[in-house]
Amino acid sequence: MLIKHLLEAKRCAAIDIFYLNLDERLLLPLFQSTSLLIDFLNFGSNHHRKYVFIDEFQKIPHAGNFIKALFDLKLPVKIIVSGSSSLEMAKNKETLTGRKQIFFVYPFSFEEFIDYENPELAAIENLELTKKNLQQLFLKYITYGGYPRILLEDNIEKKALKLKEIHSSYLEKDILNFIKIENIEKFNKLIYLLA
Repeated sequence: MLIKHLLEAKRCAAIDIFYLNLDERLLLPLFQSTSLLIDFLNFGSNHHRKYVFIDEFQKIPHAGNFIKALFDLKLPVKIIVSGSSSLEMAKNKETLTGRKQIFFVYPFSFEEFIDYENPELAAIENLELTKKNLQQLFLKYITYGGYPRILLEDNIEKKALKLKEIHSSYLEKDILNFIKIENIEKFNKLIYLLA
């Protein structure tokens, strides 16, 4: 949405907008030093502001320090970073003090979930008349959660696969690696009980 806004409303040239998804491992060498990234951005004679979107920013070694060093060069560049590992991103916040604006993207609340699934139901003032519908929606909400990616999927099998992938990525990789869990079996039992 931001890139579309820059292209259409702000009339930025496409050559000044970069989207770098660090799930693509081939892009990681650009982040070995700030000079490599600056060369890639090709400021040259073009003094227009560059817009650099870095997704999965936590995959950059010492990501916070890297972005800080780039920011401190005072180049005409706006850097927008995002990532799926809030734990890893949190480690980089302190090095960017005074240089960042944080936006949190939360899962859908139950009210937003109802509004998406059944907009007519959300508009009804007398909810007693719709108790059965609300119970069905709440069961669906507590089963699948509020992740938009899951909510937008219609196929139940694909929903289950996506939930497994989120569980695997977030719990097994991010949390286990971040807090160095020693007894994985007990940790998994705790997660099961909490669920």
